[in-house]
Amino acid sequence: MNQPQATPSQRIAQFRAQLNAISGETEVFTDADGMRLQTRIMDELEDILIVPASSPIDDQQFYLSAPKIVRYLLDLVDKMADRIKALKAEIRALRQQQEDAGGKPAKDYAAECAMKCAEPPFQRYLIERRGMPYPTDKNKAMTRVKFILAIASLKLLNTDPDAAARWRELVKDFQRWMRS
Repeated sequence: MNQPQATPSQRIAQFRAQLNAISGETEVFTDADGMRLQTRIMDELEDILIVPASSPIDDQQFYLSAPKIVRYLLDLVDKMADRIKALKAEIRALRQQQEDAGGKPAKDYAAECAMKCAEPPFQRYLIERRGMPYPTDKNKAMTRVKFILAIASLKLLNTDPDAAARWRELVKDFQRWMRS
């Protein structure tokens, strides 16, 4: 039976857990047979890796330093993930500044509106707070939103800054309603 593949995030978490589980205290000893990586177990040094003397020196160095390499790479992944989050936040802020200055909307508000209109909590908000008749569905919700925003088409949410601003205010009111 095939097991589902782990996501990259899950694999990184597994690597991190394995790395954190190993003893960090190791010593390298060299003898006629090769190099031995040892760790202290109950006050005695125990071999955890033996690299034969016949192994190429690059192989020996790699195997003996593998935990340090993995730790370094995981730290690098964390730094890159943090940098990506910061850059995405910066992009969002710049798009919002552009929109606030009368430029292109920061989001695809038409798509956002269509998705919101399909959500039962948003439909309930329209019924309770905006006088939409019950029962409702996505199409009735979109019709009510167009009426509230005074627009003929959702496309205007992406081309008309005033319509986009009214949509953002409606979403803020919905979020306040959800918290109450």
